[in-house]
Amino acid sequence: MHRPSAALLAASALLATAALTGCTYASRQPTAAATSGPTETTGVDLSTLKPGAAAALVPAAAKTKGTLTVATSATFPPFEFIGQDGHTIVGFDADMAAGIAAKMGLKVSMINTGFETILVGIDSGKQDMAMSGLAITPERGKVVDFVAYLFGGTGLGVPKGNPQQLSMDPMTLCGHSVGAPKGSLQGIEFLPKFSDECVANGKKPINVLLYPSQNEANLAVVSGRSDAVMAPATPMNYEFRRSNIAMELAPGKPYKPVQVGIAMANESPLAPAVSKAVQELVADGTMQQLMHTWDIPETALDPDAGEIIR
Repeated sequence: MHRPSAALLAASALLATAALTGCTYASRQPTAAATSGPTETTGVDLSTLKPGAAAALVPAAAKTKGTLTVATSATFPPFEFIGQDGHTIVGFDADMAAGIAAKMGLKVSMINTGFETILVGIDSGKQDMAMSGLAITPERGKVVDFVAYLFGGTGLGVPKGNPQQLSMDPMTLCGHSVGAPKGSLQGIEFLPKFSDECVANGKKPINVLLYPSQNEANLAVVSGRSDAVMAPATPMNYEFRRSNIAMELAPGKPYKPVQVGIAMANESPLAPAVSKAVQELVADGTMQQLMHTWDIPETALDPDAGEIIR
């Protein structure tokens, strides 16, 4: 049996959500289900996409299999979430995955899994790649390769009206309870760092609360169990504007914008084809149309989209 390396297990604990319908967050646990085919209405007809130059770069084994398997944690609208039928994975990443597969001349199958186990699935060979708002970090680069496609930064979700006047300034968070998804960069790195700054300035530490999903972290704020939630800014803002959830994004610019990428095993033979497919989707305007459809700002498009990062 293949066992993930210690480095991979450590990296899996450092998975990070990154920077972007009208569904509200629900208390839904991810399930290991796979769906494929068209997503919910996007305004972009992906069925018209034809294989491009990327198809010539697809390895023979992948062509024989005929399906590109993509791991995701479908609790992160509008990137990936469960559609109205109760089982289909929909969202920007789901559409991009379908577009990438089409350019490669393949079908796509989205695999819904726990966020903290995504890299393990890639390392074990269960899935070909992962798209789940994954920030590109040096730690992850030790165990997976990335194809860059977006930029994203961190924001703070607070109750409407921001009654406690919280912001991404660490000093406003001292002594408060702030939630984040388990395995996220916000929960593992940013909040502990902010808390240390509080203590260094003679203030109370931040009570960091980790939740199984973004949904549950948000609901903790709504129910008063935490004062705020730290997560990627664009998807939070999208959700708050599109739903009836009584939250808003705290003022201030997104914190530490980072590249977001498609993860694959180190030296994956699929990387050149995926890279080319992303470039083709940018060149023909499909990616920009999908960004517009899912309310992702134009500034989130990585100018080096398609770059392979090892």
